Amino acid sequence: MSETNKTAQRAPFNFLDPYGTEDRDIFFSRDLEIAEVYARFYRNRTLVVHGESGSGKTSLVQCGLRAKIPSYDALFISVRAVLDPLDALRRELLRELPPDAEDLPESTLACIERLAASTRKTVVIVFDQFEEFFLFQPALVRERFICEFAAWSAAELNARFIICIREEYLARLTEFESATPDILRNRLWVRRMSGDQARQAITGPCAACGVTAAPTLVDELLADLTRGGKGVELPILQVVLDSLYNTELKKNEAAGATNEKGAALELSLEAYKAQGKIDAILARFVENTVADHVTPEAARQVLKSLVTSEGTKKVSSLREIEEAVLQFGEPITATALETLLRDLINARVLREDAENHLFELRHDALAATIHDWMTGLEKELMEARESLRARYRHHEALIKSSGALAFAVLAGFTAWNVRERERATASEQKAIIQEELAKDQEKLAKVNEQKARGTLAEIYANEGHKAREQPEWGKALLRYRASLEQQDNMAALIGAAASISRFTSESSSIRGHIGRVRFIAFSPDGSVLASGADDKTVRLWNATSAKELAVLKGHAATVTSVTFSPDGHLMASGAGDSTIRLWDLGSGDLEKLLIRLRTYTELGLSFFLDLNGQIIFKDPVELALRRLEAARAGRIPWREDGGKSLIPFYENAFQQTARIPQTTSE
Repeated sequence: MSETNKTAQRAPFNFLDPYGTEDRDIFFSRDLEIAEVYARFYRNRTLVVHGESGSGKTSLVQCGLRAKIPSYDALFISVRAVLDPLDALRRELLRELPPDAEDLPESTLACIERLAASTRKTVVIVFDQFEEFFLFQPALVRERFICEFAAWSAAELNARFIICIREEYLARLTEFESATPDILRNRLWVRRMSGDQARQAITGPCAACGVTAAPTLVDELLADLTRGGKGVELPILQVVLDSLYNTELKKNEAAGATNEKGAALELSLEAYKAQGKIDAILARFVENTVADHVTPEAARQVLKSLVTSEGTKKVSSLREIEEAVLQFGEPITATALETLLRDLINARVLREDAENHLFELRHDALAATIHDWMTGLEKELMEARESLRARYRHHEALIKSSGALAFAVLAGFTAWNVRERERATASEQKAIIQEELAKDQEKLAKVNEQKARGTLAEIYANEGHKAREQPEWGKALLRYRASLEQQDNMAALIGAAASISRFTSESSSIRGHIGRVRFIAFSPDGSVLASGADDKTVRLWNATSAKELAVLKGHAATVTSVTFSPDGHLMASGAGDSTIRLWDLGSGDLEKLLIRLRTYTELGLSFFLDLNGQIIFKDPVELALRRLEAARAGRIPWREDGGKSLIPFYENAFQQTARIPQTTSE
């Protein structure tokens, strides 16, 4: 086979994988950025490369910069922060040292020094996807790393550091400023590609690999990608081009026209339109992968477990996935899960860190699609789970470091105290004593507050235990979360973990409405969920078992807001028919049509039941807060003032409702 044909068989696009040094011949349209990152690399020891997800930060460094620096000058080491970044970095450094090396350095700083001396190269440490540092690491781990990083920056090291981070997390690097004030001094913003750059990114790799991209396709594709004037999203471009390329490749193979016989592949506008253009190609890629699997529902469970509540990808171990899938359906055995993960890796939806046995989606572009599959309850449960995990990681880190930290603090304070007292005169000693007494009073107040919080935390935790015995897993989870909001405690952490694992698909997947659900609300005790939807009904559900309790009918348009009274006996609902209705939850009957508004906006109503039984709602016409009284006399006491009690609508309006003058019923 000729050398030309070998080149022609190479895929011109990397799908969602970053480009490396071996891909330099198909890495186009970034010449200006490569020159800029190269110049900034030598400007300062630390370089921060930031940009939105999918802007090409990793490829710019790992392909563009690395290809420009001779391998005999620099040794690049890439580290992720999904695990403890200090441990991960130390493993990578030791891997590069000679295997027979004796007296391995104990500190990371010494490891960097030894590696630079033994290789006679500049050690370049790339912290890739560094937003994971803030997403997954507790405060104590971050503090330890920041101290170490400051030591590296201050030392005379033959080393440089590159931090690649998503732009929405750039401000979080200010955590470093107390230890490393110039952390943000040398930074490069990687923007989205322009239309001209994207054109080169399409035609360049195609030409290098013997593939033809029809000019009409390129024009149409760029018009679709640049609509809105925000530049080109590279992940979308790569998925679309890869889909077109593989479709044409399969057609050629099916027709027997292999590249050995000289048949050139052509990416055409007709093929792009036939596949439904950008949105359909993206959605179909993930949907087809799931639909084609032998166990599609299990595949959906796994993919959902690898997405955060914010709609971004996350890294998980096999055990973490096995636990997380319980939120979205039936349990999956370890053997079946391993097979499923391998299938998704082969389908190019997932990638694996084989050394650490971790799995993740190939890109956040896929995470957004998968996040849209989730119901509102699934997202809420995921957010609670992530909150609990973060607290647990913080608790572990606190246990790990508290002993040494307390000793260091006490020793330092004792030394300071002795020095100060030796220097002070009698009057100064008196001032010091008074100051210390004031501090003791402040500490005592904090201790009393902590005791009160501890008591509340214990009460909520005990309520959670009782709910588990029922078993009412949803109610238990709410109580444990309330306990942890007061104070970290192991009883609530353990109980919450057990409740989450038992909170199966029955309680996280509720179906019954016809049309889109517009609003949900929990009753004060967390036992009942109310939902309003396009089908003009309000439905009540058991929050634990997901069993439908009642269907409340009466509205003539989409229900946009629901709220419970503080005692849970009444519920008010607002809808697009410009009405607010009051319901007796004991009987499920409509008690009163409270008010018919003069108009209605698509933003819906925002109304609340305060402790006095008054409904405070926002008038969509006059942007004022109006008061309706639901209570005076009778079983469900009631008086309507026609919405005449007005106060201006401003931020602290809810604090002003108590001062609204009483009005006379007409």
